[in-house]
Amino acid sequence: MKKLLSFLSGFVLMAYVSSPTYAFTPLQGPILSAAAVTPNVMVMIDNSGSMDSIIWHSGYDDSVTYSTAYYCRAYGWRGCTDWREIDAGASFRPNSVVQGNCPNGQRLFNRNGDRCILMPDPVGGNSTRFDGNYLRYLIEKNIPNSSIPTDYRMNVAREVTKSIVTNNRGLRYGLFSFNVNSNQAGGSLLRDVSNLDKADGVSAAQAQANYNAFITAVDGLSSKTWTPLAEAYYEITRYFRGMTRYQGSGTGNYTSPIQYRCQRNFGIVVTDGLPTYDRTFPTNDPLRDNPKVAGGNNLPNWDGVNNDGNNLNGDNEGDTLYLDDIAQFAYEVDLLDGSTTDKAGKSFNDSSFPRQNLTTYTVGFATNNDMLRDAAAHAGGTYYTANNADQLNASLSSAINEISAKAGSGGAGASSSATLTTETYYYKTLYDPKDWRGTIEAYKLDPSTGRAGKVPNWTTDTTLVAATNTALYETFSNGKAVGLSYSNLTAAQKAALDGSVTSPLNGSSLIEWSKGVSVSGLRARSVLLGDIINSSLERLSPADKLASSVVGSTSYDAYLATKAKSMTSSLLVNSNDGFFHVLNATTGLHRYAYMPTPVFPSLKIIAATDYATSGSHRFMVDGQISVADVELNNSWATLAVAGMGAGGKGMFAVKLFGADGSNTPGALWEISAPAVSDKSNQWNDLGLTYSKPVVARMSDNKWVAIFGNGYGSFDGKAALFVVDVSDGSLIKKIVVDENKVGDAGYSASGNGLSSPQVVLNAQNQIQAVYAGDLRGNLWKVDIDTSSSRKLFSAGEGHPFTAAPLVVEKPVEKGSTNEGYLVLVGTGKLSEAADKTDKTRQAFYAIWDKPSSTATVTVSELLPQSIVGETKINDETYFTTSKSTIDWAKYKGWYLPLVYNNGDQGERVIYPAQTTLGRVVFVTAKVEANDPCESSGSGRLVELDLLSGAMLTYPVLDTNGDGRVNDDDAFAGGVNISGGLPGLPVIVDRGEKKPTQTKIILLSNGTAKFIDEKAKATGISRRIMWRQLQ
Repeated sequence: MKKLLSFLSGFVLMAYVSSPTYAFTPLQGPILSAAAVTPNVMVMIDNSGSMDSIIWHSGYDDSVTYSTAYYCRAYGWRGCTDWREIDAGASFRPNSVVQGNCPNGQRLFNRNGDRCILMPDPVGGNSTRFDGNYLRYLIEKNIPNSSIPTDYRMNVAREVTKSIVTNNRGLRYGLFSFNVNSNQAGGSLLRDVSNLDKADGVSAAQAQANYNAFITAVDGLSSKTWTPLAEAYYEITRYFRGMTRYQGSGTGNYTSPIQYRCQRNFGIVVTDGLPTYDRTFPTNDPLRDNPKVAGGNNLPNWDGVNNDGNNLNGDNEGDTLYLDDIAQFAYEVDLLDGSTTDKAGKSFNDSSFPRQNLTTYTVGFATNNDMLRDAAAHAGGTYYTANNADQLNASLSSAINEISAKAGSGGAGASSSATLTTETYYYKTLYDPKDWRGTIEAYKLDPSTGRAGKVPNWTTDTTLVAATNTALYETFSNGKAVGLSYSNLTAAQKAALDGSVTSPLNGSSLIEWSKGVSVSGLRARSVLLGDIINSSLERLSPADKLASSVVGSTSYDAYLATKAKSMTSSLLVNSNDGFFHVLNATTGLHRYAYMPTPVFPSLKIIAATDYATSGSHRFMVDGQISVADVELNNSWATLAVAGMGAGGKGMFAVKLFGADGSNTPGALWEISAPAVSDKSNQWNDLGLTYSKPVVARMSDNKWVAIFGNGYGSFDGKAALFVVDVSDGSLIKKIVVDENKVGDAGYSASGNGLSSPQVVLNAQNQIQAVYAGDLRGNLWKVDIDTSSSRKLFSAGEGHPFTAAPLVVEKPVEKGSTNEGYLVLVGTGKLSEAADKTDKTRQAFYAIWDKPSSTATVTVSELLPQSIVGETKINDETYFTTSKSTIDWAKYKGWYLPLVYNNGDQGERVIYPAQTTLGRVVFVTAKVEANDPCESSGSGRLVELDLLSGAMLTYPVLDTNGDGRVNDDDAFAGGVNISGGLPGLPVIVDRGEKKPTQTKIILLSNGTAKFIDEKAKATGISRRIMWRQLQ
């Protein structure tokens, strides 16, 4: 039975330092999977003598033999006395050619006349190498000396490697190179694989020390040996197996870097030529026999095919070609057997993860050969080529990007997305990692019990298929919305899509495939909806009142009447098939799909025939969606504004309904950050758009969309964007944290602003904006004055990723304005290290007192606590403290997310809600001791909003009789096991049965129904106009 589970590529080199994206590295897959285990990456850099070769000019093609030319070997008073023909296959040094009468640094050549050609010596000591054919090229093409590159391969390899690793420290890295001892055979470990960023069990100081040591090791590489590629890579397999050294330097056994049975392991080989002195391998390797090949002792010819060179007893360049065999060996064998256990105490032969292997990526630096291509192809990786610094930078970036994506393939992850309910239906989203399909299911709720049936009324597995797909598809091209067709794209868009696939496929093939057309050579799909992991599921309802009229105007009332009469009830969702989707909520049929242009470069990945089987996953459009009623050019309309989440640095808006009764959706605008840092670009500080936008009026009645800049921006700032909701034009960007080097509290990991919440007046005009950031700061922003102040600081390691809940604080005696309470929890669950992070988080209620400008500290808050747990009817309920708050003494309250000092990594990742004077929120807790497990848990917490105290009356149906009364126990909430709890959907059961049902979708795909008391006791009022569903 099918089990449904619920829910870098290009850097620009500037002085060999790629534009920083800071250390936010989202997992390319569900967090509750083996993706949460940081991959091991061994980088092997060629340190042979040829790495002292000069970097080639961009126009040079080494497959072409250029015209004959001559170099001067001796020079006298009459000129050159010894002209010699340049041997295209020879290697030259600067002092191989005399300077003659040329300026310093240039050498004398001749082809139809004397030429002075720059021969820089960046290695020093006349050690820089120049290929004869390259010198012929410079002369034949008359390349200006000012355009001739002046760096050499080893230096570029060092600097680019450091740059890429520096900007992707979320992986575990090690370093290997060829031996430089007397026999120069094989290779040696220069740096053990280790964490370069803070992780569970690795302090920030230790991670920094590891990083410094790695950089130092890379800086120490020099070009002084042969090229034993296969021998060195074989030594790497012994390292990953924890075996004795064969040719590696040092003593004793290696310690395998593989920590967990589900951990992915990768090797990156950077080399500039064919092997030399590469034919010595042991005959006693315990895994030497390939069961797929007749006979035994299959090393080094692992595949048994006689294509390993023309002289198997020779040591010259290309005599032996074994790297592809050794890479295949590393990919096919089990590096660790069941005789040992991982850090979680589980056998490495666990049936869920029976094999630990090594995936290989190869980068041909100034070389292009079949051995490197085959090595990657036979070992699950990708082959890249590069001739200069920019290309090497892009190739290594792409390899690291793919590794980050493939890290999620080792396990069966499970997670839930946000859900929505109407009066009678409950909708939930799911995904299946077997083919990365997404599913939306609709269930009718029983009007008496509030429970859903066991069988959905409809599912997109049958409603969103090619045969019934009549949706309107759109994208953006030349700054305007167009039908999603190859013919409507710009020349640049077409070229990018065409270049991402090989003939007979082209860009048109990808576009048509994305719309559900079956295309030979691309992945076959029976269901068109892609996986839905982090996107919210929003309801477009004819009955929703999402705004208010300006005083004296009745236009909005008229619009509401039009909505009620003509709007098609719909569901809105982002999906990792690359689209924002609109579906009919009654039938599940597909109405509309919009593809943001930043996903174009990734279409080839999700369309690949092996996408569902290779273990890869790629986020495409995965952000949060907001729905709002707005005035566009003095006419009311309903629109959606959404981000791309981990899928990209972009925001877009789609008009869903108009005052004329039009139900045809259409894209309004799209914005995105530049592909590489460009400080002149107004969107340069836009990061991955995790922020859920808020749409409202400014004080001048201009309608705007407001959102945090997200995470992983180029400069690591935290900023609030305010854009015109009609066209996406930037009105203002308010930077709340510059995060500059040298600033107090500067963070090398960068910052970013999360989802905002706004305070509105009766006219739907913005009074203030509140938002938290990754560094644990809670900000209040005045968008009229573009000013901000830090309202509260929870401190580093306590990120705010959810939008705050803002309510009016009740007026005390003698006061007329008591300001607001801002309620929000801390925690993050989007990067690999988050899963094992046990930092103690908390839920906070901060009083924004009128006229106060000081930053509130934790010491000024009333502490509450979880004080006990009781098991009743197979459920575990917990009690909390009942401390009352003295507002003359405290500026709010907080609840640490811990019981009995047992820190288990509990955190808040969803916004709080308020109902009936209570604050309601869920927490998330993952299995921190075994990151290979895909289970999760959490709590539903329900407390007095004003004080954080446990309620003075029973609020949960603890005895299971379907009602809440004095027969139920007092509790502050209930523990939830079996999966991470999602954002609760609150259903009011009506006056006849004063009970609320909270429906919580767990990460295992099941919905948990919890009955609670529906008795109004509080007096605080939410300040957002959107009704609580």
